[in-house]
Formats: sequence, C-alpha cells, structure tokens
Amino acid sequence: MYNDYLEILNELKNNNKNYAIATVISSTGSSIAKPGFRLIVSENRIIAGTLGSRKMDSYVLDACNESINKNMTKNISIGLDKNNKIYDYNMDTTCGGVINIFIEPFYNSQRIIILTESDDDEIYLNIKKIADIIKINLLKINTENEKLEEKLNDIDLKNSYFILLTKNEKEI
Repeated sequence: MYNDYLEILNELKNNNKNYAIATVISSTGSSIAKPGFRLIVSENRIIAGTLGSRKMDSYVLDACNESINKNMTKNISIGLDKNNKIYDYNMDTTCGGVINIFIEPFYNSQRIIILTESDDDEIYLNIKKIADIIKINLLKINTENEKLEEKLNDIDLKNSYFILLTKNEKEI
C-alpha cells in the first residue's frame, strides 16, 4: 500500500498537480480510522485512501481543499459523538471518541520569477540549468525591455519565488 501512495505522489508531481495529504495522528473510541490512515486529495477530489466512511472523508476533503487554497497546514478534530460539539466536525456515530488529523498541502506548480536586465546573464543561465534539473517552472522578465508592473499584473503570483539579478550593489 505504501508503494501505491509513492506512485500516486510521483504521478501528481510529474503532472505538476497540487495536492494535500491528510494523516490520522491519533484516534480514540472504536473508529476504524487509526493513526497512519491517509487521504491524498488533489483538484477537489480524493485520489487515494479512506478514513473509514464517506461522511468523514467528505469532511476531510473540504479541509484539504481549504489547506491547498490557503497554502497552510491544518489540524482538524472530528468528534464521533453527536453530543460533543467542541470539535471542528461532529458525526453522529456509535463509535464515540475523537479522530485528530494533520493536513499538509504540497505545491508542484511552484515557479521562480527572475527579474534581470540581460538575456545572457551568467547567474540566470545557471539558475535555469538548476530549474530544469529539479523541474520547477522558471519565468524570466527582462526589466529593461518590458513594462514590469504591467507584466506582473498578468501573472498569477501564487506559489512564486522572486530573484532580482543586479549588476552591482548600486542597483538595489
């Protein structure tokens, strides 16, 4: 089963898909979901795994989507008793107890945006080689020839890292 997850995660990475992994970190009561149970979520659907019920999986799917959209890890608690309302989600089950889940988003659509004045900058060319090796998207914006503000307004900057290449310390 572990190898299945690795294959799925590798496929998501190769296809530049963002995803989240939800992992049960503790559980009490007689729930089927035990520590180590996982869900992999991408593009608003469960790709692999289950926590034992469709309703619970649905709660976690929503939390995973929120985690991906906000780019934040998240801890959630699911109460397995309708009388206990102090948890993030509550289910009317006979199991009783609580399931605690850790959600971590992963981004494969990250990119590096390089602002430079030159098309043949040696540092840029070396960064490009590394970006090609690690398969991260790279966008170069020539600050001399392009209207920077206009160009940046046309780009989705979420999950982007910026590098400003200058010729000397006076340009900063």
